[in-house]
Amino acid sequence: MQKQTTKAPAVDARKIEDGLVIDHLSHSSLEVLATCPRQFVLHEFRLAEELPPAPIAETGSLIHEKIAEWIKVRFIDKTDEKAELNIDIPKTTLKKIQSTLKRELKGVESSKIWVEIELRDENLPIPFVAKPDLVYVKDEVLAIIDHKTGGYSDEISEKEKRQLERYLPVVYSMMKELIGDVKMAVLKIHRTNKGMLTLGTYTLGDIRKLRENLVQELLEAKFQTIPQVAHHPKPVVSPACFYCPYAISCLKTAISSGDLPRVFVVSKAISDRLREYFKNQEEPIVLDNIWMGTVSSEKRKVAKSAIEEFISLIASGKVSVDEAAKIVGISPSKAENLAKYLDKDIDEIIQYYTTSDFVITSGQKE
Repeated sequence: MQKQTTKAPAVDARKIEDGLVIDHLSHSSLEVLATCPRQFVLHEFRLAEELPPAPIAETGSLIHEKIAEWIKVRFIDKTDEKAELNIDIPKTTLKKIQSTLKRELKGVESSKIWVEIELRDENLPIPFVAKPDLVYVKDEVLAIIDHKTGGYSDEISEKEKRQLERYLPVVYSMMKELIGDVKMAVLKIHRTNKGMLTLGTYTLGDIRKLRENLVQELLEAKFQTIPQVAHHPKPVVSPACFYCPYAISCLKTAISSGDLPRVFVVSKAISDRLREYFKNQEEPIVLDNIWMGTVSSEKRKVAKSAIEEFISLIASGKVSVDEAAKIVGISPSKAENLAKYLDKDIDEIIQYYTTSDFVITSGQKE
């Protein structure tokens, strides 16, 4: 039986752009646009298949929803001021989330707390939609907080910084009547596995400057041309590549130039589809090694060392999973997952339990 192959439809790049109007932009769409303009078009106008979200994304969304519900009940509506947060995650993480948010919202008036808001600012070159997780005002300070599930970094990434700094001028402009007079603003990342991280404080002058920056970004996006080229500035592979007529040449150019692309998804099912897709082309590319995790050999060494120590401690029978996690310095949730796979090969464990990015480390023509 002849093997069936799945090929990207023959899409004329010029036709993709004909008559398409950008209704609005958001932080995520600006990030995709900066990564690959063609990927942006395929996603923005839903010309690519809607793929199911990775499990990690579904879990993150559920945690966000539960936190918002809990804040409403306990701090905004105050229907149950002793309500406990109820999420099916490790108890240590659950307690950390509760204690962090209790400290954060202590003494804040219920009328000055907002969750699950969606703001659409029409007074920009392209309407911009911001969806901050938590906004509140206390002592004439406007606070904007974004929850991030997973991750243990003590640093706020450049991408997270861009998100908050894009949100701030929109929140300040759209909610001015609700928030009242404020002297300054503070931006924070709530890393649910770690705690609250403060990006910094911003004066009203800083907010005006951030709005000018956002206007400039949106103007550039408004007049963005979608290149019909093989190699993009920041090559990234995503499910949209299934539908891009330039995917093969883009990936080949990136690999041959040594500028290896980063896979944009965290689902193993999607990564398997990507591998199969690129193998089935007329000019196949073999993605020999897609790692879920480490973006550098040094980080991989650190991860391997920690996991080996954890396995050794559990195997000794002298400590519990939680105790081993504390000794090694890994999270309770990661420890629980690791404990289920102690019979696996160490390299296989590392592949699935380091960080959440895939990295294409090699590739060649078949």
